[in-house]
Amino acid sequence: VAEGARLAPALHCNSCHGPTLMGQQAVGRLAGQDLDYLRRRLRGYKDKTTSDLDGQMTAIAQTLSETDIESLVHYMASLGVGP
Repeated sequence: VAEGARLAPALHCNSCHGPTLMGQQAVGRLAGQDLDYLRRRLRGYKDKTTSDLDGQMTAIAQTLSETDIESLVHYMASLGVGP
C-alpha cells in the first residue's frame, strides 16, 4: 500500500481520476474498487487487451512492472469512499 501511495502521484493518477481518486466527469473512480477489478484493468491496459479512449492509460501501463501493478491496486482498493 505504501509503495502504491508513492506511485500514484508520481504517475499523475490524480490528474484524471481526481485528488482522492474518486473519479471526475467521465473518468472512473479508483478509490475503494475491488482488488481483482483494478488488477484486471491495469493488466489489460499493459497487455493492450483493454482499450481506453485516448490511449493514456495504455501508455502509462506500459511503464509498470507487475510489482508496480500490485502496489497500485492494493493502494487504490484500500482507499475509503466516504461515509
